Amino acid sequence: IKREGAVAPVARMLSSSDTIRVLALMVDFQQDTDTLTTGNGRFQMDGTAAARLIDPPPHDSAYFAYKLVFLSNYFRKVSNGKVNLKGEVFGKTITLSKKMSAYSPPKDKSNDKPLADLVVESWRTADSLYPAFQFSRYHAFIVFHAGAGRDIDLVGLLGFDPTPNDIPSITFNLKTFQAYLKDPSYAGIPVSKGTFRITNTMVLPETESRPLRTGVGLDTLQLSI
Repeated sequence: IKREGAVAPVARMLSSSDTIRVLALMVDFQQDTDTLTTGNGRFQMDGTAAARLIDPPPHDSAYFAYKLVFLSNYFRKVSNGKVNLKGEVFGKTITLSKKMSAYSPPKDKSNDKPLADLVVESWRTADSLYPAFQFSRYHAFIVFHAGAGRDIDLVGLLGFDPTPNDIPSITFNLKTFQAYLKDPSYAGIPVSKGTFRITNTMVLPETESRPLRTGVGLDTLQLSI
């Protein structure tokens, strides 16, 4: 996981004896055939031909649980054992109401609201399916979405971006939500019948690997999240 994200600020708020609890949600989209996004909107589950790839499928709950183990090990190592992190994957994959491209903001940053809409809809849908779920038990939140992240300079590599409608990775805090939703009074995503508000979320893809068509044919750019 590439950046400091929402976990480190939470870690600074807690004492060395506390545990930071992280909840990850798997989110996919309405299936599509859009050539401007990576994949078809659903998680890659067929691992029969991808055993030698970095971050190979199936990208199921066990795959993301291992990513949270990595996150826990990382913070324990760099904090000399002072940061205890426990990650969990939400028990159901959430399918959003639109195709992936609908949540992808333009590259000129003229409208970042689609990214905020992705996060808000993700947690609100999870909450509506499981109204008794105790979101208040967690300090930091992650949305792992289907597809690749719009995080690699493909223009510098290929001269153009073949999938400009992929979802960029980002960390939301309360100020980010307020700015992207253009609502300075926004207090977070209400869940658990309004008794708790989610005020941070890391948005990360299932993979950074992707097929690329080059001058010599089809190749795979392999990168880990």
